[in-house]
Amino acid sequence: MAGRAAIVGVGQSVHAPNRPDVDYSELVWEAVKAALDDAGIGLLDVENSVTAAMDFWDGRTIANMSTAEVVGSYLKSEARLCADAIAALTYGWTRITDGSFDIGLI
Repeated sequence: MAGRAAIVGVGQSVHAPNRPDVDYSELVWEAVKAALDDAGIGLLDVENSVTAAMDFWDGRTIANMSTAEVVGSYLKSEARLCADAIAALTYGWTRITDGSFDIGLI
């Protein structure tokens, strides 16, 4: 329904000063899986994804390249922002409220 959007699931990774037990993609998957479980949906239900990463802060080139698979963007609409989380949230909200998609993952 164009014009309306709601957050139906949220997730976070385990917070710790050091996480040698997981790599970057696995850390992202912890948050994605928790959000999907909270929403009661699966990754296949997600129609589009918006990710935010900054190469400078992540210390690598194309930092959000390693998040594409875990957010389910394979053969789906995807936006990779070089920005912060609030920019991603705003853009993801816009993609829902303009009627382009029904379910997105930010």
